[in-house]
Amino acid sequence: TDLVLPKRITETYTDGSTIVNDYTFTENRLTRIEYTLNFIGEPTETEVDEFIYDADLLVRIDESFVVSGVTETSSTVLEYDSNNKLITETFTSGTNTQINNYVHNSDGTVTLNEHGGQVYIYTIENGNIISEENTNGNNDYVYTYDDKNGIAKNIFFRDTFTLLGYNMFNNNLINYTNTGGATLTDNENHSYTYNSNDYPIASNTIVNEGTTDEESFISEIIYY
Repeated sequence: TDLVLPKRITETYTDGSTIVNDYTFTENRLTRIEYTLNFIGEPTETEVDEFIYDADLLVRIDESFVVSGVTETSSTVLEYDSNNKLITETFTSGTNTQINNYVHNSDGTVTLNEHGGQVYIYTIENGNIISEENTNGNNDYVYTYDDKNGIAKNIFFRDTFTLLGYNMFNNNLINYTNTGGATLTDNENHSYTYNSNDYPIASNTIVNEGTTDEESFISEIIYY
C-alpha cells in the first residue's frame, strides 16, 4: 500500500522516561500495538494489543501486560449492527466482565452507556471527536484540531478505534479542555512539526499547563 501509516511513536518526558509505541499492519489493517514503558526508577512495563478481524470488521482485541515478569491478560469482544456500526464492547479480565453499549443517534452523535452507569455523548465532525458530554458527571470536554493529516488518518476502521479510546483522529489534536467544572485541572495542548506531506513528524505536549501538576513530553513519529 502507498498509504502513510505510523511505525513508531516515541514519547520522551522531561525526566528521561520514555513510552515507545510500535505499530504493525497487514496492508492498512492495524494488527498489533506494542507499548514499552520505561519510567525512571521503575521496572520496564510492556503492553501488547492484538487486533483480530472477521472479514471487514474488528471483532476482538487481546491485551497482555507484563511487568517484573508477571503477565496479565484481558480481551475485548466487539459487536455491530446491520450497518457495521459498533454497538457492544465486552471487556473480560479474569472473572471480571464489563459491557459498554453504543447508540448511534439520528443527529450523528454517539452515546456510550458505560458499565457502571456513566453516560457519554460524543459529537463527531470530519472524523474527529469535537466534544464529549458526561450526562451524569463533570467529565465534559471540547477538542480542537489542526487542518493537517492525522497520524492515524489511513488506518482501516479508524472511526471504531477512536470510539474505543485509541484517539485515531482524521486530523491532529491541538488541545482538549474540561468544560464540566471538574475540581482538578484537566487539559492538554499540542504543537507539531510536519513533513512535506503535512503529516506530523514531531510534537510537543503540555498537560495541565500553568498548574502545579504541569507535565510535558515530546514525541517523535516514524512512518512506514
